[in-house]
Amino acid sequence: MTAHFTSITKYGDWPLIILRRRIKGFEDIFTGWMLLSYGKKMDVSSSVDSLSPSGMTDEEIRTYWAAETGSDQEFAVMDSGSSCLVYAIQVNFAEHNTEIYGRSQNPGHRYTVWHSDDGAEWNLLIDNSDNKADNTHIYKQLDSPVTARYLRINNIEVPGGHFAISGFRVFGKGSGPLSGQVSDFRAVRDQEDRRSVNLTWEKATDATGYNVSYGTDRKKLYHNHIVYYDTTLTINSLSTKQAYWFTIESFNENGITGIRKMIKAD
Repeated sequence: MTAHFTSITKYGDWPLIILRRRIKGFEDIFTGWMLLSYGKKMDVSSSVDSLSPSGMTDEEIRTYWAAETGSDQEFAVMDSGSSCLVYAIQVNFAEHNTEIYGRSQNPGHRYTVWHSDDGAEWNLLIDNSDNKADNTHIYKQLDSPVTARYLRINNIEVPGGHFAISGFRVFGKGSGPLSGQVSDFRAVRDQEDRRSVNLTWEKATDATGYNVSYGTDRKKLYHNHIVYYDTTLTINSLSTKQAYWFTIESFNENGITGIRKMIKAD
């Protein structure tokens, strides 16, 4: 008897459900929680020059924000623009001017996270004020979702250096319409270097980003790329002797807009 395994990599760094049974596809493991934090406005207590608050919400691993100090007066506030249903929060701390050599006696980041609908009255959401664990990438799934427009993270103590964050990620559900369908999706393969293909498409209405799925069989699109805001993608890792199939879907804070069509690049 031949075993068949499906690789599901779509939205691979978003919350997914781990099931103890055979799954048929992405829909079986997707929580339905969308990324609510991309590009959101951040107000902060202070900033080191060139390390702006946008580094927390740009989904770029190479950027980060750093406060001027590591004191308990440093904070960052996210404005989502409207109230959303928040299910999970991920905080990826960064290191800035850290001088820890060897094993630290106090390795944990100590902080609190608060939520608010009006930016005036705040309610405690996450209390890590006594944290002693060495964990710089925290994912917290809430016991119950909360409705919030603003989220605030307050520093208490950092292991060393400045209070710095590379990713303040929020997952949940918005209340608006879905993004529009993607149109004019095209694939142009480089015939001089067949490892490379350039994909282009028209911007979809109200889209936060796009997910491109592809593979060498139209029923086995196991590879995925998320593209935020932009409308072009170059992939340089194709097999030179095979044709590839591609699909694209748009998404925003309110959900995923389904695939419209599939294209082939010989």
